[in-house]
Amino acid sequence: MSFRQWIKKHKSVIILLGIFTLSVVIEMSFGLYYYLKHGPVLAGNDPYYHARVVKKIITEGTYLKYDPLLGYPLYKNNPRPPFYEVLGAVASYVFYLITKNLDWSVYLGISVVTVLSAAALTVASYLLASEVFNSKKVGYLAALFTAFTPAIVERSAFGFADWDVLIMFLGIMGYWAFARAVKVVGDNKIISKSYAIGEYRNLMRILSNRRFLKYAILSGIFLGLVSITWQGYPMVLAPIAFYLTVSGIISLASRRDISAEYVASAISYLIPAIISYPVYFWVMAPQPHTWKYSVLMLVYVLVVGGVLLYL
Repeated sequence: MSFRQWIKKHKSVIILLGIFTLSVVIEMSFGLYYYLKHGPVLAGNDPYYHARVVKKIITEGTYLKYDPLLGYPLYKNNPRPPFYEVLGAVASYVFYLITKNLDWSVYLGISVVTVLSAAALTVASYLLASEVFNSKKVGYLAALFTAFTPAIVERSAFGFADWDVLIMFLGIMGYWAFARAVKVVGDNKIISKSYAIGEYRNLMRILSNRRFLKYAILSGIFLGLVSITWQGYPMVLAPIAFYLTVSGIISLASRRDISAEYVASAISYLIPAIISYPVYFWVMAPQPHTWKYSVLMLVYVLVVGGVLLYL
């Protein structure tokens, strides 16, 4: 294989790697210079609180459940789910083994996690856009747009260590996997709908499709990781329920079977409820009011989606 043929074969990977690198350079261009010149420093209040939690994980091996410095002189529960801090602790511990300087390592570790999350977001944008529009060119434009979007750059620049871009990356990957699951099955026109046992054959056929299940489960895992990163995760899950509802209403006129959307939505909502349960009840100080939203959204999908499916 010639070099030109190799370039052509791996064109997409090369372009995405270039955009990924460009994003890293943009995010680190100012912050890393300031960090190296002036020493460990972060920007904003949230990054310092993330650093506080990460330091406790590294030094004590436990997550910060109750914080006496929140609501001083009374203490409050730490409201932040742990996934971002755990990733930050892993990266920070690697740097700590090298430098033996806790502050330097933690500030650097969580900043690197944030920058890499922003760069990974460009790849997620490519995957979702190319899947939805069935065009790699649209995907490349989406990735470039993500890399240069001021709001994203501002919230993920080196030193502003926060979870925003990680949440966006996980959410968009969840949407991409959901879209892949639905497209694997394709469209099926049906003559009539009823509650007869025979009408469940579409559901059984879908559940036996391994590629469909793989992507539906992958969607649930990504959305589940969102649920243990941010308590506002219902806002990230909501678009799938909205899509299912709109598809179901349209199917009343088009007679298009929505079994794929229904099953994929149910799986995508069931897994976050399972993943988040031990986190919101055991890892963190108990947060039942936050966890219940995953159950309520799952019930909505099962009931409303089920009615639209067989109406």
